[in-house]
Amino acid sequence: MLRIAVLLFTVATAAPASAQFIVAPVGVVTQSYGYRYLTPFGVAYGRTFQSRPVFGVVGFIPPPPPPIIFYLPPLEAPPPHVEDPIAAARIDGAVKRGDLLVVKPRKNEVRPVEFIPPPALEPPPNEPVARSRYLVDRARESFAEGEYGRAAERLQAAIALAPEVPLPYFLLAQVRMARGEYPEAVAAIRDGMRRAPDWPAAKFDPAGLYPRPELFDPDLERLKAALAAKPDDPALLFLSGYQLWFLGDRKEAVKLFQRASARTKENAIIERFLLETVG
Repeated sequence: MLRIAVLLFTVATAAPASAQFIVAPVGVVTQSYGYRYLTPFGVAYGRTFQSRPVFGVVGFIPPPPPPIIFYLPPLEAPPPHVEDPIAAARIDGAVKRGDLLVVKPRKNEVRPVEFIPPPALEPPPNEPVARSRYLVDRARESFAEGEYGRAAERLQAAIALAPEVPLPYFLLAQVRMARGEYPEAVAAIRDGMRRAPDWPAAKFDPAGLYPRPELFDPDLERLKAALAAKPDDPALLFLSGYQLWFLGDRKEAVKLFQRASARTKENAIIERFLLETVG
């Protein structure tokens, strides 16, 4: 018993204050004792057995956590619905306009509105010239959205359908100019003027192809920077004069045309612009 008491004292001092332990029987010890007794035939020897449990600490048990109590607020009844004539009129107006889905809070229901499909796009025409004009219109849309590659593809397809129509060539020149393809832009202008020699007298606004005219300025500045880097390049001289010509600055354009004409043998298209100033 003394050993058990010492063990309990040791465990109690080593365990934390919040811990609990249990003392329980951990085994059984059996002992035997010898004794003598008298019989009619003489002295006999025997044994008796005695069993006793052995107690010990079987483990620490942490105290149970305190109960958690949730206090829920009492349920409140929803406020009564108040009819709003202005909101009802707004919803009825949305239904008449043809909105696809309208929720009416009065009944909390969804009212589908009859869906009216948009008009179908007309298929492109089969006649080559008409189909070419169709592709030119689509190219203008692509250019306005900044899709210069697709615009160039559509213009080239329009030229293939109706190569005698000059406008796609001049539009293609502007697309190539916007992409920085300056020699290719000059080639497109030359091809267009072979079909329309009087093009210098036309009213053409290069900035009109852009969604806003000021978006043309960065492309023009890049062309000017390229000319400043190569001031004797005839293609850059002509293309810069071409842009200024249709922007209304013909005096500066003529100077560039003259410089370009002195640096190239193929100056037929340049002479057409210079003749326009004489006439």
